[in-house]
Amino acid sequence: MQLLTRVAQGRIALITAVSLLVSQNAGLVFAQAPAKPAATAKPAAATAATTPGVIDGGWPRSYTTNSGAALVLYQPQIATWDKQKLMTAYAAASYTPAGAAKPALGTFQIEADTAVSVAERLVDFSKYRINEANFPSLPKEQLRTVVADVTTAVPAKERVIALDRVLAAIDKSQIIPKNVEGVKADPPPIFFSDKPAILVNIDGDPIWSPIKDNDLKFAVNTNWDLFQHEPSKTFYLLNNDAWLKAADVKGPWEAAGKLPESFKKLPADDNWKDVRANLPGKKGKPTTVFVSTVPAEMILLTGKPSYLLVQGTSDLLWVSNTESDVFRMGKTGPVYFLVAGRWFSSPGFTGPWTFATPTLPAAFKQIPLEHDRSRVLAAVPGTDQAMEGVLLASIPQTARVSRTDVKAPAVAYQGDPKFEPIPSTTVARAVNTDKDIIKVGDLYYMCYEGVWFMAKAATGPWTVADSIPKAIYEIPVSSPSYNVTYVTVEESNNDAVVFATAAAFTGVMIAWGCVVWGTGYYHPPYWGYGGYYPCYYPH
Repeated sequence: MQLLTRVAQGRIALITAVSLLVSQNAGLVFAQAPAKPAATAKPAAATAATTPGVIDGGWPRSYTTNSGAALVLYQPQIATWDKQKLMTAYAAASYTPAGAAKPALGTFQIEADTAVSVAERLVDFSKYRINEANFPSLPKEQLRTVVADVTTAVPAKERVIALDRVLAAIDKSQIIPKNVEGVKADPPPIFFSDKPAILVNIDGDPIWSPIKDNDLKFAVNTNWDLFQHEPSKTFYLLNNDAWLKAADVKGPWEAAGKLPESFKKLPADDNWKDVRANLPGKKGKPTTVFVSTVPAEMILLTGKPSYLLVQGTSDLLWVSNTESDVFRMGKTGPVYFLVAGRWFSSPGFTGPWTFATPTLPAAFKQIPLEHDRSRVLAAVPGTDQAMEGVLLASIPQTARVSRTDVKAPAVAYQGDPKFEPIPSTTVARAVNTDKDIIKVGDLYYMCYEGVWFMAKAATGPWTVADSIPKAIYEIPVSSPSYNVTYVTVEESNNDAVVFATAAAFTGVMIAWGCVVWGTGYYHPPYWGYGGYYPCYYPH
């Protein structure tokens, strides 16, 4: 049985933050913060433009070859990058044979098998071949020596180029988004306030856990400090350093005043450190509390809307006094709100909201890179930033896993293992554990952190899997286990297995020609009691 401990104050929401750096000219793809505002994310264009040299060591690069020649290689110019695995590039070079007074200038055509680390922003081209060499001032018989020298002169660890350099060279018009079929774009509940407000997201109805030797209970399925005092049937909520109370968990909420003595009896451990540090609490400013038991969002303005015209457009206005990405077509036109890569529009700030990505006004493509919210360009279909985001999301991350050194994580079920069929498939998924475990016939497959394990029993023992049944990859997008379909076996041998993991495994999907976050389906948590404390498994 898994016992849930408290977590620090935050928000649970389907709509969550995701930010991806794209080309050196683009900056942030998007960084849509849920529920509670964070610091404004400025475009990263200026910073990103200066980082490739630091990341990949910089260009040009100088070497001394085996024959004693001096070689200078200039930054390769990318011609094609087929499926982000096979790259063709051209590189200028200066080659000075040993004893020669002047260098010979020429070019190479290079073909390379590539591997990408998005996290490190590097493309590895260590497996490269020189298909053509052109040095007009050198005799043809010497070109073979030049090619051999260049092939061996560059150390393997230096055969890398910054991903941002590659992205800057790619012809964006050649990128064809492969949209994930079935991704949803239903508007979430969107709350609005131009006065101080908070949004408390609860993952389903509150799941109350007892606290030992105390008549308080706390909600395990929210990241807020939310309590229930049983004797008085009152709910208490900690907002920063101020306490609020209500007779119903959905409100209305008001200043708590004097807290029950039960709060002073909370266990003296790190689980309750922040709560105890805010006893008895300070008098906070009047705050509106929105509570939702399904993923929801809030547009919070600091006063009435502050509109700024987006430079280069005639009527696209940016609402500048909110941390959310909100725009409006004229002061009385429709409002546009970006959530998890999806645009929603409404006649006003209070709804009703409808999905708007496919029908965005053309003015959105004209948002300049220098704009404070240029990050939204990655969610505007047809922009270079959207295409680069699609390209990044399409790049699989590969990892070589030792069969003997990598161990499966511990698997705990609440009670006996329980599996439920996945609609439209022949497989079933475990529903009373926090691990992704799929039952296929009499075998069990667990996907954990991009590695597949296999067992003959639901409880193990688990070994690294080197082949995955095709039936698993038929799991539909509507299933909570859909993400495991993006982890595949690339190759295997007696010692190791190479797994490829696409960005969709972590929730980054391609839909409507852009990168979006999540499938759009909400899956209520699984929970129950296996003892004194509740078990809670979010999806």
